[in-house]
Amino acid sequence: FHHRLQLHKLTVMKPEQNSLPVSNFKEYARVHIVDAPFHVDKEYCYYLTPELRQSVRIGSFITVPFGYGNKKQIAVVVGLLGDDELEYKNQIKPAVSLILGNFVLDSELLRLCSYMRENCFCTFGQAVRTVIPPAAFGKISEYFYIQTELPSKFLNDIQISMVYNTVKKASAITAQRLELELDHAIDVRRALRTLLSEGVIASALEHRDTNHLYRDTAKLVISEEDAAVSADAMRKRSPKRAALLDAIIEEGEIGADLLKERFGEVREALKALALKGYIEIERTEMYRDPYASSDSLPPPDDNILSDEQGKAFDTLASLYDSGEAKAALLQGVTGSGKTRVIKALCDRVIESGRSVIMLVPEIALTPQTVQYFRSCYKDRIAVIHSSLSQGERLDMYNRIRRGEVDICVGTRSAVFAPFTKLGLIVIDEEQEHTYKSDMDPKYHARDIARFRCAHHSAMMLLASATPSLESRYKAESGLYSLVRLNSRYGEAKLPEVIIADMRRESAVGQISPIGERLKAEIAENLARGEQSILLLNRRGYNNFVTCPQCGSVITCPHCSVSMTYHTYRLRGERGEGCLACHYCGTRQSLPEKCPNCGGEHLTFMGFGTQKIEKELSELFPEARILRMDADTTSTKFAYEEILGKFREGRADILIGTQMVAKGHDFPNVTLSAVLSADSALYLDDYHASERTFSMICQLVGRAGRAKKPGRALIQTYNPDHPVVMMASAQDYDSFYKNEIALRRALIFPPFCDIALITVISEDESAVLLASDELGEFIQKGAETLFPGLALDVFGPFEAPIYKIKEKYRIRVVIKCRSNAKTRKFLRYIAAEWSSRLSKNATITIDMNPNSL
Repeated sequence: FHHRLQLHKLTVMKPEQNSLPVSNFKEYARVHIVDAPFHVDKEYCYYLTPELRQSVRIGSFITVPFGYGNKKQIAVVVGLLGDDELEYKNQIKPAVSLILGNFVLDSELLRLCSYMRENCFCTFGQAVRTVIPPAAFGKISEYFYIQTELPSKFLNDIQISMVYNTVKKASAITAQRLELELDHAIDVRRALRTLLSEGVIASALEHRDTNHLYRDTAKLVISEEDAAVSADAMRKRSPKRAALLDAIIEEGEIGADLLKERFGEVREALKALALKGYIEIERTEMYRDPYASSDSLPPPDDNILSDEQGKAFDTLASLYDSGEAKAALLQGVTGSGKTRVIKALCDRVIESGRSVIMLVPEIALTPQTVQYFRSCYKDRIAVIHSSLSQGERLDMYNRIRRGEVDICVGTRSAVFAPFTKLGLIVIDEEQEHTYKSDMDPKYHARDIARFRCAHHSAMMLLASATPSLESRYKAESGLYSLVRLNSRYGEAKLPEVIIADMRRESAVGQISPIGERLKAEIAENLARGEQSILLLNRRGYNNFVTCPQCGSVITCPHCSVSMTYHTYRLRGERGEGCLACHYCGTRQSLPEKCPNCGGEHLTFMGFGTQKIEKELSELFPEARILRMDADTTSTKFAYEEILGKFREGRADILIGTQMVAKGHDFPNVTLSAVLSADSALYLDDYHASERTFSMICQLVGRAGRAKKPGRALIQTYNPDHPVVMMASAQDYDSFYKNEIALRRALIFPPFCDIALITVISEDESAVLLASDELGEFIQKGAETLFPGLALDVFGPFEAPIYKIKEKYRIRVVIKCRSNAKTRKFLRYIAAEWSSRLSKNATITIDMNPNSL
């Protein structure tokens, strides 16, 4: 039904009419379809009706007919063409309507979406949906309505006739409602596609703004005397309206929410009073701010910098003052006061009339950072992270757009905050893997920050005690400016480090994950009234449950992983606990017998944070213990509540996963401990040593951050391992020297880039077929279409976890250099295979993934 022509790198869509009126103005829009699949993600051209030309501009969202059935789709306008710029004017479909009128992407964000499409191997629409908060799209429904009578050739088709008659009866109806009306008895979607392609029915998109919050205020527009007379006149026939008018007379103006509290539902009554000309209703948009209570915080100290901090600030300030795009790495030992230097730089940027984005790696760090910056900048701060509701995130986004905010604090997605005068992007704890998205688009916040800083001639500042090897290498190479802080701030000293050799305890039959030395150190802290932080990067009670008779492990029915035992019960179930899958979330009751052989004795292996919590409560019944992991932080403000209790001294011990090791500053913590320091050291991933080193260093840094001296205890079965020894000594320079030499010898990042290609399908046969063909397809494509491309291809092979959520996965790993030619080749691979694969299979490409 449609025909595509390549013209000015556009794909032109054939209309239903033979010709359309033209003018000398910009009558044609170049667009990207927001929800287009990968293999048809390209620019298309549509005709703008005279009405649309008045309102559509570059960055606007419009609805357009797309594909064989002219299905209505949302598109974003990326360019406008005049009558003399397009040759085939009679082969272009007309756009339908403007949508999301309040949202227009500016030139920077459009360029950013193109950058993400090119570098993150996503569609343009996926980039758009990432840049704009989901709530901006509101609720969009597609309605179907009758265009012509049903042709006679379909009269004997029962399914099509049923759908046609139901649509005709309803006047306008959604596909979901059709399926409910017809009780899913027929293939509604197939019938709709047929009727659309034949022009028997048409569709339209309806957009409802469901996420903005408004407050209506009723005001008198006539004199109080006239209003009183009118109220008396309507008192008998409309007592509610009279009572409302009395209340408005008494207050002069009053919010509809207050009237609703007193009189119940008042919307229709207020409308009637407004139509009579007695009152007017003024609507104002309200912002939801879950951190508004932080405005009452007392201001912090005067942020007096030490000599070392002052020199660091002067260096960074001179880079910023240059007026050019700059990048710097602020590397300082834990507790060296990097935040003080960052705050001083933020002051400089804001004083110059520009804005700041401050990124933190975890939601757990957000409350602490928000409280600090909110006490400094009051309501001139916005917060963006995934735990906010969609409406709250939209309100924050709108405040930034309207220039009501100087600084935005948040996790990874805050890097898209729509500042128009951006001066500084700070990425705190920049080495953390949470800055890389594992969902499409698979972007890294650091890459987005670099792009935006280049556009705004702004500064990107990376901060860490243990920078990623890639960032430190760029600093050594001169691409980043390296600024060092080598000592702790004030009177704080680095803690004494104790290495506990767990091999000795195992030799004498000690199997508890809490060693004797750790027990003694915790007891000492409790006696002194000081606090302790314990890190175990594994949640749950036991790692897995096994049968000693047949040796089988209870695995998830939907994933190829073992299930973890948790002590909480399923709702409505009896027993001591349940099994949970940490990949798909499946939970099931603990079986009484082995599902494989029927054995009656199951064995619980390993330990997690729940088990540590229980053992601590038995060892120290007087201690107040808090646990912070994914199981205890599922509610909206769980992080704030747990960390608030600990900061206020209402708990003695905080145990948790990695989130307790990063960036927290608790003055009364004098003991920090890693329970299993080498648990991640031997993972089959080139990041393993780097992440273990960082985790130990960060945890050591939680202790002794005030005047009280601290101790850090590391429990390990490999006390002589170089990574453990260098981390305990906080010797980053030696670690970097050894690790970068190994990366150079083995050709791993930063000396190459790694592209991870994954094929995913619920159909295992489709995955196996792809595994037979994909490697050969990549090799032939590189040789014939892209000669001279330097690639080192490994695979295909099964992913380490072959099945997740009933989807099977195979992978190909490619060592390459991420340049324009390589990216073009990878997009070719993705586009070709997207069109080849069945509907229930997908292909993704992740450049420099978090993990192999």
